[in-house]
Amino acid sequence: MIKYYRNVEEQIQQLLMKGLTISHPIRAKKLLKTYNYYALTAYKLLFYKPGVREYIPGTDLDDLYSMYLYDKDIKILILKELLFIEQRFKTAIGIVLSEKYGVKETDYLARHNFDMSSPYIDVTLFKIEKQLNEYGRRSRSVVHYKNKYGYLPFWVLSKCLTIGVIRDLYFIMKPNDQNIVARMVIQKPIMNKPVRLLKSFISFFADIRNMCAHDEMLINFRHSRLRLPPLPEHDYLSIEKSDFGEYLKGRNDILALLISISYFESRRSFNLFFKRFVELTTKNYLKIRNIVSWDPYLEYIGLCKGFEKLSMFGWQGI
Repeated sequence: MIKYYRNVEEQIQQLLMKGLTISHPIRAKKLLKTYNYYALTAYKLLFYKPGVREYIPGTDLDDLYSMYLYDKDIKILILKELLFIEQRFKTAIGIVLSEKYGVKETDYLARHNFDMSSPYIDVTLFKIEKQLNEYGRRSRSVVHYKNKYGYLPFWVLSKCLTIGVIRDLYFIMKPNDQNIVARMVIQKPIMNKPVRLLKSFISFFADIRNMCAHDEMLINFRHSRLRLPPLPEHDYLSIEKSDFGEYLKGRNDILALLISISYFESRRSFNLFFKRFVELTTKNYLKIRNIVSWDPYLEYIGLCKGFEKLSMFGWQGI
């Protein structure tokens, strides 16, 4: 079915027909012209009557705009944190590769330095070469090192590589090298399987980082492919389980993202980040509480009741 373009006046009529209140028509027109109809109505499900494609009485366009701004603030907060994690991840890989195999790209990227049982070695090395060719000529660091020294240490090369390619590089490293990297970047004490955890976290982060960078809707997302393994945090937060014994939250949603980030921070650093997340979430709710109650609001975002306790768990005695 083809959807036809509606001008702003027609968009407002469409919203009114679905029961949305437009308290300030002039402001509404400005919002629709600035942020567009689809960017604002992406949050409509929170304000719909159960099982009906109509808005809860009293829902205003400003309520949708509030959710849009909240989503934007959360993406900026999350992206900043993921950039820090990405840099630490790159640094750890660079230390391991450089110390064991040399500082020249021809040395540390030699095929035999990776897990020869992996079928993705050639594909990953090709991606690295391709991104170096595409972005390296625009990077002052790359040009400088190539011209002055004739080679690229990993910390320079990594500036040209996306988080997706860095993830792929980690996946083809030798098991012992992977374990060293995992022990370097994961801050919470864990008993076993650090490589498995790191692979889950970094794969999750790579997709979320791209969502934030491309301004896609983050709140209310559920990852269709990736799911975190069961973790102590799920039990600590008393997350409900399905009939099959699987946690219903915290595996592929924003709660899963918060849990994942907590593994890469000191308690102090995580609490500073998490405090800001809670502040933004609570502040936004106060703007829409006359329309939606707290529990459905958390459910929509992808959080569980009592999620605030996450800041108190995990750095001692897992």
